[in-house]
Amino acid sequence: MLTSPKLRQAIADAAWKIEVVKKPKDRKSFEVLPRRWVVERTIAWINRRRRLSKDFENLNRTVLAFIRLASIWLMLQRLVRYCVLS
Repeated sequence: MLTSPKLRQAIADAAWKIEVVKKPKDRKSFEVLPRRWVVERTIAWINRRRRLSKDFENLNRTVLAFIRLASIWLMLQRLVRYCVLS
């Protein structure tokens, strides 16, 4: 799965656990896959920012910066909601 030695080393250094959830081959109807929905939901939330859905950027680092800004915006929204309710 992880073919790059640098990637393997970075994952080991960060002590991350990578789990790939694959769709069953004999699936006949819709089936919720474990934890996959969390990733898909988060990506959908990030993509709600119009700037990211309309990719006008020429440089990867610019796109990455906007993804980080969208993630910060999501975290701030949750933090504000938590502080207001507390």
